[in-house]
Amino acid sequence: MIVPKILLLTATEEKFEYGHNIRDLLLIEISNRFTVSIRESDTVARLGGDEFVVLLANLPNENDYEITIRRILKYISDPVMIETRVINITASAGVSVYPRHGINYESLLKSADLAMYRVKDLEKNNFQEYNPSMSSMLTRRITLDNQLKKSIINNELLLEYQPIIAVQTGKISTLKR
Repeated sequence: MIVPKILLLTATEEKFEYGHNIRDLLLIEISNRFTVSIRESDTVARLGGDEFVVLLANLPNENDYEITIRRILKYISDPVMIETRVINITASAGVSVYPRHGINYESLLKSADLAMYRVKDLEKNNFQEYNPSMSSMLTRRITLDNQLKKSIINNELLLEYQPIIAVQTGKISTLKR
């Protein structure tokens, strides 16, 4: 079983900020696009907000998921016309493969989630398969974030400015960090 998790992003605002009516119509259109881009044996579910999960089961070849995900991303990324608005969508997909990246729903979803956010940081409208190094990158990122928060709380950070002096007047004209 292949578990791609897909995060949809509007190109202009990177989230659905169009009001409830437009948002609902957009989600209906996206759902229809999922329907035409997957097989009858596949399953798509909305996790909430702008996140979806697609379950691709019984693929003839494990690497066939790439074709399906590229097709999904292509259909989703076509502009959507709702009322008088043209809405551009981008999507990022993270992929996890059973049993290589997890043996249950939670572990597969976590792996797909890490891969999705990795590809979102790198390049939208694309996908990436989970790699165990993504977990260590996340751990390093969380550790750094916690260390920075601790440093702020403990007043351990110091910001210094270098004065830039105007030659003509001998006075400080600006500051450089």
